Amino acid sequence: MILSQKTEHNGLMLKSDVELPAETVAIIGRNGAGKSRLLEAIAERKIVVRNGATEIPASEILHFPTEKIQPDYGFGFDADRRKKRMARAKERYLQYRGKFLATPDETILQLQGRHPEMPPPSEQANFVSIPELVHAVFCASQSTGRNVNDLDPEVVANTIVMVPASPIGGLKVT
Repeated sequence: MILSQKTEHNGLMLKSDVELPAETVAIIGRNGAGKSRLLEAIAERKIVVRNGATEIPASEILHFPTEKIQPDYGFGFDADRRKKRMARAKERYLQYRGKFLATPDETILQLQGRHPEMPPPSEQANFVSIPELVHAVFCASQSTGRNVNDLDPEVVANTIVMVPASPIGGLKVT
């Protein structure tokens, strides 16, 4: 995927086209870094998203404004669940550190095989699946520039809570 800016948006102006590594991308950064402005610019088509030379139509880009997420729909912030998922992500990363391969797909097959894990119902809310862990590890590696097998477990834990755990309505929300 390639991001190309057509016009300035609230002070945001890309110096050149930005090539993104995959179809699903996590945008992380400190408060005020411009994450929301970037998504707004994409939603308003001030920045276009291309796959090679082909522009991706707006209808194929999901924009899910965070202010519309309602706790009564099950999407609310739960500090206790966040802490438990972060702790579980650290444990799982340390469990598999040294076993991550060159690509996420190869790593998932290596660690999980062809049979997804099924946690007991009591652990499902805080469960961190291998595909979810691998996705977070590769995102953390890319954002820090460090090898996937040599990351700070805290960075992996922080990434896991920023990456959506499951599809909403059949669509992956990023």
